[in-house]
Amino acid sequence: QTLLQWGLDQLQMLISIFFIISALIILLRFLKKIGVESLLQKLLSPIFKLLSITKDASNITITGITLGLSYGAGLLISEIKKGHIGKKDVLLSISFLSLAHSLIEDTLLILLLGADVIAILWMRITFAIVIVALLAKYIAIKESIQLTAHTKP
Repeated sequence: QTLLQWGLDQLQMLISIFFIISALIILLRFLKKIGVESLLQKLLSPIFKLLSITKDASNITITGITLGLSYGAGLLISEIKKGHIGKKDVLLSISFLSLAHSLIEDTLLILLLGADVIAILWMRITFAIVIVALLAKYIAIKESIQLTAHTKP
């Protein structure tokens, strides 16, 4: 394989990735308009409850999971500036997003590269849930200890 052929193959791959991401963004905006995002919020509410992510932060987390880390983080920053989301929600939401962002995009790109999509997708989701659940538990224990220390005479 020549350098020119390699370059053309890479260009073809980049063009494919561009069209996949563009189509996904259009699809996700459409799904949001027809209410799929709120349905996802209801379906994922038990997981968010396990992770101690409140309803205020769950919409942003879903957006980050589907559209990507930068988009989700941008919304998160906007909500922080408005004072709509607490520090604990920010930490848990951004922790989850850092581990499980762009699930749709990344899965399609991994599929395009020929990897085992199902195994990678489920391992990634499971890992993110376990780590953030442990982080939420740690925060709850730390808050409980601090509360106990402040209430002792």
